[in-house]
Amino acid sequence: AKGNRHATPSINLLFLKTILRHAYESDKIPRTTSDGVRVAEPKVDKLTHRSLSLSDIATLFASPIYTHRERPTGGGEEAAAWLPLLGLYTGARLEELCQLRVADIQEQDGVHYLNIIDLEDDEAGVHTRLKTEESRRQVPLHPVLLSAGFLAYVPHVQEQGEDWLFPDLKTDRYGKRSGNWSKWWTRWRRTLGVDGYHGRFHAFRHTFKTACRRGSIPEENHDALT
Repeated sequence: AKGNRHATPSINLLFLKTILRHAYESDKIPRTTSDGVRVAEPKVDKLTHRSLSLSDIATLFASPIYTHRERPTGGGEEAAAWLPLLGLYTGARLEELCQLRVADIQEQDGVHYLNIIDLEDDEAGVHTRLKTEESRRQVPLHPVLLSAGFLAYVPHVQEQGEDWLFPDLKTDRYGKRSGNWSKWWTRWRRTLGVDGYHGRFHAFRHTFKTACRRGSIPEENHDALT
């Protein structure tokens, strides 16, 4: 159907082939010629067309959040500023970033990194979930994040006695720390004129991957990062 993503026509074709094959083997039709039929690969780069443009990036980071230190309550106060920056420079998923704890910002041999893990701690009331087993990883902090003051923000939160890195995020009814923030982000970016699929927070992940490929970073390396 028009507007379907590539995976949907592929699944539909698989169902059709299965039905025709069953009909053929049951002698209900004389032959089937569907085995050689394939869905054409989209010509547009799957990552590029979902990435943010340079103008969109400029618009987002020239907003009052960054120029006038606005900290919207709906955006989780400091989370409104740090989540987009972390998304752009780590390629991490939104929920992975929202459920970071202060203890997840670590350092080894002079390299600071995000320790992205899942955790079950009933006593501390901390429960985090990752999308896949491979999602557990250590992501180095980009120098831009360091120069922006991220390492000064972390101890500030810790001094407040907080465990979550972004304590002002409110979980939604499903227990996700990113749910309400994602709704705020959609409203916020639209007020800036950044709309459409490519404006979703996940576009930061695609933008990161596209930048890695254009920078000739080996795929195995940027796959490990994301």
